[in-house]
Amino acid sequence: MSWQGSARFDYDLFSILLHAPMKSGIYAMFTRGKWVYIGESGNMCGWLLRHRGGDNVCMARGRPTHFAYELVAAEARRVRKQELIEEFQPECNEGEANPCSVGRSVAMSW
Repeated sequence: MSWQGSARFDYDLFSILLHAPMKSGIYAMFTRGKWVYIGESGNMCGWLLRHRGGDNVCMARGRPTHFAYELVAAEARRVRKQELIEEFQPECNEGEANPCSVGRSVAMSW
């Protein structure tokens, strides 16, 4: 199942504070044409700010320029995150995907 969330927003402090909800869901960080990371949280705004602060070397190296999110209930987040990781193969989620799909490259849809 493809991305069913928000439009993309700039991955900067102002945009995160303005657009990222403090709600349960899945968030994706990417650059033009490349998925960098897909995460899940009960407070997406808080986690996006944490990542922006440099808490992950891979994401810092991947230099995401945009983010998007899907509102997803807490009990469904883990399954939905796994579906998206398997479909889009973000570089900083390596090892979280189904081993049969590793190495597959997926283009951005927007």
